[in-house]
Amino acid sequence: MAAKDRGQIQELSNTYYGADTRGCPVERVSELIRIRAYQLFEARGHHPGRELDDWLQAERELKHHLNLR
Repeated sequence: MAAKDRGQIQELSNTYYGADTRGCPVERVSELIRIRAYQLFEARGHHPGRELDDWLQAERELKHHLNLR
């Protein structure tokens, strides 16, 4: 992942996945999930094979964060 992409991801994450997400546009939800899933992948040491688990975990976390059911 290029440094420019990392910077954009970090900015988006700070903006929309921080403490106040009331202004989070619905169009950004899948992007936020993708970002968090990649963070989980990185935390596991970049080992492939659990991409779906990472994605589902990211969805759960975002839904919880946004108080969605």
